[in-house]
Amino acid sequence: MKSSKSFLNTVFLFVILILGITLFIRLVDQFKLLTFFPGGYINDLSSYLAQLYFLDTCGFHQFCSYWYNGFTAFLITPPGWYFFTYPLYLLFGDVKIAAYASIILILVLSYVVIHYFGKKLKIQPLYRILFFLLVFANVNSIRSFLRSGRPHELLGWFLFLLLFFIVLYYKDKKITLPFYTTTLVYSALILTYFSVAIYGGLLFLGLFLYKKTKEKIQVIFAVLVGILLSSFWLVPFLTNIKETFIETFYAGQWLLEFTKLAMFKQLGATIFPLIFLVLFYISWKEQHKNKRYFLFYSPFLTLAVLLFFRITAFLPIFKNIPPTQYFTLFIVLAAYLLITLKSLHKLLLYALGLAAIGSVVITLFFTAYYEVQNQDTQDILELLPHIEERYMAIGLSPKEVYSKPLTAYAAIYYDLDNALGWYPHVKEQSYFEEIDKLQKAFNEQNCEEIIEQLEVLNTQEVLTHIGCSFLTKCGLDLKAEKHDYCVYSI
Repeated sequence: MKSSKSFLNTVFLFVILILGITLFIRLVDQFKLLTFFPGGYINDLSSYLAQLYFLDTCGFHQFCSYWYNGFTAFLITPPGWYFFTYPLYLLFGDVKIAAYASIILILVLSYVVIHYFGKKLKIQPLYRILFFLLVFANVNSIRSFLRSGRPHELLGWFLFLLLFFIVLYYKDKKITLPFYTTTLVYSALILTYFSVAIYGGLLFLGLFLYKKTKEKIQVIFAVLVGILLSSFWLVPFLTNIKETFIETFYAGQWLLEFTKLAMFKQLGATIFPLIFLVLFYISWKEQHKNKRYFLFYSPFLTLAVLLFFRITAFLPIFKNIPPTQYFTLFIVLAAYLLITLKSLHKLLLYALGLAAIGSVVITLFFTAYYEVQNQDTQDILELLPHIEERYMAIGLSPKEVYSKPLTAYAAIYYDLDNALGWYPHVKEQSYFEEIDKLQKAFNEQNCEEIIEQLEVLNTQEVLTHIGCSFLTKCGLDLKAEKHDYCVYSI
């Protein structure tokens, strides 16, 4: 049964209201970032704050001593978000404020792009707002971009949206000179978030399949120029990637786990591609099953099927992409198909309303809010001024302390070098094998092996909790202690 216009607008307004309030609440909560350095276990943001600092202190493609006994800054890390945010860092002089400002700026720019191209594509204003909130205020986006703290991925999706709308605009128009702005956008996307750039490549593939012969060449040209413009980072990245931790990191394996922790990923990997496939079929029927329309979406249809059956977990490149990034892709595509349908069945509207309510409930009541540093972490921070040489934080459990944000904090605010770090992708696997040997020796309280591994790792000081009880026996010197924590030096 088709829905009436008034019922459709009522549902859309309801969804806009609850998603808009949810996004506002989470952005206000994230405002704590301006004052408090991120703490807690779910904390990718602290790594990106430190690397923004490294861009300033170490430079691009320069040796950086702060983590892992030194690495080449931005050889493996995509530099796009850091280039984008660096002017904000120079303006505010604080990585925390710069990061928050970048999040707000990206969201504003995303809406501007949606509004501008929505107008050109004759999408109603109400539907543009709905699309924006469906993409950025859903539970998957809130958890990824705000809770986990992934502003670089947020920037990647803004660039994907920009590319998406330019391609949609030219899909049924003759390619003219402004189309080649896609080369700049695609280049920026490669430099910002590599897995989202792969989706950008699929977008170009869809346009290639849709266009006639002469314009196919123009599409290929745009892609090649985009890759060429990013080659100053892309070539060194691809040349050195085999020597890093990335080669052994297969995020797609999570799709093959059927544990309680993997339940939501399994659910998402089933629901999101299925929603996209259903909405595409409805839209395709409205297009009278047009062959070229099918060809345009065919790369994403293929990917949806592959994800649904978990085949992506076995495919090169695709097995390295975390499931949540597939979810965002199909949310974007499904949201666009939804707002461009000529008519909507009441069942679809009820489903949309229920999905929005479910998303809001999970976001507001079952998704952790911004975590500040707890008392144990604050005790450790008071020990940082006593560290003078390269150190390692080890044996901090069973206390509720997450050492990785400490690594970032110590680098930014105390200029300290750490044998560990908070971006393992930049180092080869063999280095982490030496770390594992030290951890094993520490657990066994094997003094001889501890000292030997500290020397191998060129590490002179140890920040610890467990080690406070035995490191003196190993011949290490106590430098400072605070409650249950201490600093020892060789």
